[in-house]
Amino acid sequence: MSTNYETINVTKPESETETTSKNNTNKVQENSINMDENNKKAFEIMKNEGSQKAVEFMFKHPTEKNDSGEPRKMSYSEMRSFYG
Repeated sequence: MSTNYETINVTKPESETETTSKNNTNKVQENSINMDENNKKAFEIMKNEGSQKAVEFMFKHPTEKNDSGEPRKMSYSEMRSFYG
């Protein structure tokens, strides 16, 4: 049976929790520098508005419009080609 640190030590010292959180935030910010513009926009939406809004955004084509002038809806495979 495998275990992890969170399972074993439910009451981590607060300072360790804060350090881990800061390190994870820094890693995310570093990784966002290497993203293309579409992925940066999706990342910002997820960070500020949540995953549901980010998914809605990612299924709209970034450049193509439908007859109504709105972004064209993409299939799952098209979305994956833009957002991996």
